[in-house]
Amino acid sequence: NAIVCAFVDLKHEVGDEAAAAFACRFVEHTDASVRRSAVVVLCANRIPVAVAALLPRTRDTDADVRTWACFGLGTQLWRPRAVEAIDTLEIRETLAARLDDSFVDAREEAATGLARRGDERGLAAVVDALRRFEADGVSNCVLHAVEEAPRSRFVAPLELILDALPDCAEARRALDACRAATAR
Repeated sequence: NAIVCAFVDLKHEVGDEAAAAFACRFVEHTDASVRRSAVVVLCANRIPVAVAALLPRTRDTDADVRTWACFGLGTQLWRPRAVEAIDTLEIRETLAARLDDSFVDAREEAATGLARRGDERGLAAVVDALRRFEADGVSNCVLHAVEEAPRSRFVAPLELILDALPDCAEARRALDACRAATAR
């Protein structure tokens, strides 16, 4: 696992193709920590073989592997600063299949990845997550996605969160972004 972990830092130095060729050898390893490291190496890698390797990892038996794969597909391939966001039906359907994941982090990564793309399933899941904050809390993952993909439908639940947590800077930024988007 140490060698695969080293590629998390080396991937930018060796380039996307070499990093993907290396990491893809380990995405089905019997050790979940090795699979997780391989998936982290593949995150943000835009070449088709890397994207293709992440898709089945969203169904991995290990929750952390699933979460990292959803993050790689949902967030890293959609970053606003990305030269070209990757948005395919296959990625959307793969993420949508994780909306009922038993592990909250994987579920949130899938929902926020879809919401960033404007997919109704993800938007609805994010609204649900915001509305359940009193029972479940609200994560920075959800708040950052709301800030990046602001919608008027997020305003009311964000106001309730800020009523309860007035010092939550992430919720304040998300609400400000949603209000600004609504005003346009």
